[in-house]
Amino acid sequence: MERPHGRRISVVGIDGSGKSTAILRLVELGSSLGGEVSVFTCPAYHRTPDAPLADLSRALDRLGIAADRLGSFELKAAALYLQMTLYGPVEGFFRDTWSPRVLVSERNAIVDSLAYGPFYGRMVRTNLDPGPTRTAVERELGGSEGFDPVLAWHAAECRRLGLEVSFWDLPVHVRGIFELPWERRVEDLGRRFRSSLPDVVLFLDVPPDEAVRRIAARGGAERELHESAKMLGELRASYRAVLDALSKHAPGTECRIVDTMDPGATEAALRDPLGRRSCGVRHPGDYVIEASPHPGARGGNEEGPAVAGPSRSRSAGTDQ
Repeated sequence: MERPHGRRISVVGIDGSGKSTAILRLVELGSSLGGEVSVFTCPAYHRTPDAPLADLSRALDRLGIAADRLGSFELKAAALYLQMTLYGPVEGFFRDTWSPRVLVSERNAIVDSLAYGPFYGRMVRTNLDPGPTRTAVERELGGSEGFDPVLAWHAAECRRLGLEVSFWDLPVHVRGIFELPWERRVEDLGRRFRSSLPDVVLFLDVPPDEAVRRIAARGGAERELHESAKMLGELRASYRAVLDALSKHAPGTECRIVDTMDPGATEAALRDPLGRRSCGVRHPGDYVIEASPHPGARGGNEEGPAVAGPSRSRSAGTDQ
């Protein structure tokens, strides 16, 4: 007998917005309300215990880090795109295996791609030069063994989708996705990522300067190419534009803008979607955008919460 799918909540926002902290709080609230909450991290899926495709996720994560070190927006765009192609298989695994009442994702393949795509599209100038790029990547990854799984996955995805696009031509190819009309863009991303828009999107809003301060306070990890106040500000505006578009074109997805500078507002926003009955059906009247109090709101990787499966029975852990 087919089991009903639970409510899907995606927590999104620029780096430094507090996604990991918010998701851990969602798990605590879900437990206190007697519900089962499963969580997975995107795009570093391997940070989630029991996540499938962990080795491939690690390889793609290392490719993204190599792109940051090499200062290549083209390589970064290719890496991010391929990371998002794991989203559907990982999401389906947790839904089908645990049947949670609520499935929470840190980031969402479609929503985040809609926000990051136009930004990286402006940064992508050309395709990758195979010779120099492969040499530089393999140097960063310590040999071809770290790069071969990425190329194999890309080839498999091209077969699945009926595409004839080399890895080196991915940057311009991906840029073209975001030149499509909105409805076709969302449909195409859903087909590529084997997913659909979530039931709830929680956008954690934070001023770019505060986000940069939080990123610096984390220490340790190298910064990503886009983790400057200017670029984070552009991404913040891009997320807001995506939420505006969702209000017009996807009324079945409820969106909330959460002021993370106000702890009380954040707590209330996290409690609300958990308190609703999960029936796996989207209701056209659910869409809500709360005004952001930050002026100019329109205009490195966070460590993922290591929680998976029903929150009542899974323990935390981290991938080193």
